[in-house]
Amino acid sequence: MTTPGTAYCDGKLVRVVCSGNRPFVAGIIIDRERRAVIAAPILGHLLGQHEDKLRQGFKRLGWRATIVRGWP
Repeated sequence: MTTPGTAYCDGKLVRVVCSGNRPFVAGIIIDRERRAVIAAPILGHLLGQHEDKLRQGFKRLGWRATIVRGWP
């Protein structure tokens, strides 16, 4: 299990952009186990989901996800 501090420092930071009716930009952090561990409040319902499932959901919703900081 990853602590929040370790996840924040070592995790993959992903920027999520929605440009629909209610546009927003938010961040989500993926840990080494490839699960969402920290997220902006608007993405809070995605916590615990696997990276592959997140990718599929973002594509389905038409959201853009960009890796801001990957793993070293």
